[in-house]
Amino acid sequence: MATAIRESILANVYAALKGIGQVRAFRNLTSRPTEIPCLVLFDSPETAEPAAPPLHQVEMDLDIEAWTAARTEDELGPALNALLLKTSAALFADVTRGGLAIDTRYAGVAQPVLDKTAGGTPLIGAIFTFKITYWTADADLSAAI
Repeated sequence: MATAIRESILANVYAALKGIGQVRAFRNLTSRPTEIPCLVLFDSPETAEPAAPPLHQVEMDLDIEAWTAARTEDELGPALNALLLKTSAALFADVTRGGLAIDTRYAGVAQPVLDKTAGGTPLIGAIFTFKITYWTADADLSAAI
C-alpha cells in the first residue's frame, strides 16, 4: 500500500525535529511531556484547493507544541524564543521537505502557557505554527507533484 504524501511530509518534519540537539521530539503525545525541553509534532489540519485538473494545492497547518524551562520566570520568554529559533532552523534547512513540498513557512506562535514542575522550576509552553504547501493529484493522495 502506498504512503500518503501527508504522512511522508510529517515523517520528514519529525525527523528534522528529532535532529535538534538537546531537545526531545515526540509525535502526537497524549499527555503533558515530562522531558523538557521538548517539541510535540501533531498530525495537523490541512486544506486542499482545486488547481489545474487533476491537481490540488494543499496547505498544511503544522502545529508543534513546544515546552521549555528556565531558572527564573524572567528567563522563560528568551528560552521559548531560543527554542523557536532552533525549530525554525531545523525546518528551514529543507523547505521542500525532501522534494515533497513547495514551501515551508513560519506562521506564528500561540499564546504561551506558564506552569511549574513539581520541583518548582518555571515552565513555558506554546504552539509554533508553520505552513507547508504541496501539490497532489486529485485521485492519488500518495503522489507528490
